[in-house]
Amino acid sequence: MDLRKLTVPSTLIAGSRFGHCLNDLLHRWRTGSLPVDIVGVVSNHKDMRALVEWHGLSFHHLPITGATKAAQEQAFRGVIAAAGADLVVLARYMQILS
Repeated sequence: MDLRKLTVPSTLIAGSRFGHCLNDLLHRWRTGSLPVDIVGVVSNHKDMRALVEWHGLSFHHLPITGATKAAQEQAFRGVIAAAGADLVVLARYMQILS
């Protein structure tokens, strides 16, 4: 199979305040060893904003509490739709999605 003929998925990454998983994905994407088109990053913390923006990607901060979980998930779905993401990768994103 010729991998160059495959379409790469538009990918939105959901990350946490700990950057090791996100950083690994961004590094692999940047070096061409991860065949995806990263269209942005969502996080419920602002800690990785500078790293994401350094890579030239959109950062979406969507904080969450027990009282705002439904609204945050709705906003998350909106980001997925607006970005045209085919795939969402949870990079140590520690929230349970409904």
